[in-house]
Amino acid sequence: MWQLYTILAVLFMGFNSFIVKKLVKTLNPNIVMFYQFMLAAPLIFSYLLLSNWDFVFNPLLIFIGLGYFASLTLFYTSLIKGNLTKSGPIWSLNLIITAILGLFF
Repeated sequence: MWQLYTILAVLFMGFNSFIVKKLVKTLNPNIVMFYQFMLAAPLIFSYLLLSNWDFVFNPLLIFIGLGYFASLTLFYTSLIKGNLTKSGPIWSLNLIITAILGLFF
């Protein structure tokens, strides 16, 4: 069953990237990012509440949030200076960095 979830996640992310590519031609990429988070955050929070989520706090979670924010802000800034066709494949190298870090740690 996890394979289905993974495939659906890839499909949704691909669809999302396609829509972003269309939108950043006419809108400021920072506005696009704002709407993504404005819509996603309440949905994720609602899902967590409905799934009997146990609230936990770990200081490392702050670093994850800051890293994610920095990553997307810099990526969307690169879209202002360039375009998704060039920036997207470079940004996707994060998977390789994750694999390399996994090997070392």
